[in-house]
Amino acid sequence: MKQLITLLLIMCLTGVFSLSYAQSEYLMMEKGKVFKYKYGNVYGPGLVDEGTILKVEVLNATKTIEGKEYLTVQSSTGSDGNFSVDLTSYTRVSGNGSVYTRLEDEINKETVMLRAPLKVGDSWEEKGFGGETASKKIIGFDGSITTPTATYSDCLVLETQQNGTQSKSYFKKNIGMVATTVTMGGEEKLFIYLLED
Repeated sequence: MKQLITLLLIMCLTGVFSLSYAQSEYLMMEKGKVFKYKYGNVYGPGLVDEGTILKVEVLNATKTIEGKEYLTVQSSTGSDGNFSVDLTSYTRVSGNGSVYTRLEDEINKETVMLRAPLKVGDSWEEKGFGGETASKKIIGFDGSITTPTATYSDCLVLETQQNGTQSKSYFKKNIGMVATTVTMGGEEKLFIYLLED
C-alpha cells in the first residue's frame, strides 16, 4: 500500500511540476508560488492523517543541468508550520512548449511530462520514475470536478496509466492543477485537491 501511495504521489506531483514551468494558461506558476493540496478519499480513514497537507513550492532557485535551465520545485507533506520535504524536482519547458522534469535522485533522467501542442487525443509513453512505463493522454478540455472546496469546469484532463493504476489530473485555466483522481474498483476517487485558488 505504501508503494502505491508513493507512486501516486510522484504521478501527481510530477503533473504539478510539469505544467508549472510552461507558464501555460492551465498553470500560472512562478518563482515563490506555493500550492497546498489536501488528500481525498482514495484510501479510506486511517491511511493518511486527515490533517496532512501536500505543499508544492516553486523555489526562487534554478538549476542548470546539461546546459539547460530548470525551475526547482519542492514538495512537502505535513501540517501548517511543520512540513518535511519529500521530493525535489527540476522542470523546464522547451522551445516548442513541451515540458520536461527530473527528480533530484534521478538527475540524469529527463522525463517528458507534457508534450506540446496540447490537443485532445494526444498520447505518449515514457519510462516513468522507478523504471515503469507510463502512458499519458490528453482526454479533454471540458472536464469537470467537484472537490470539498470548489467545483471546477472546463478543465484540461490528463490521464496517466502506470503500473496498472489510472489517474486523471484536472487543470483549470489561470489556476493550475485543481485535483487528481485515481480509478479504483471502477470508481474515480479523489486523491488530492487544491485547498484554495
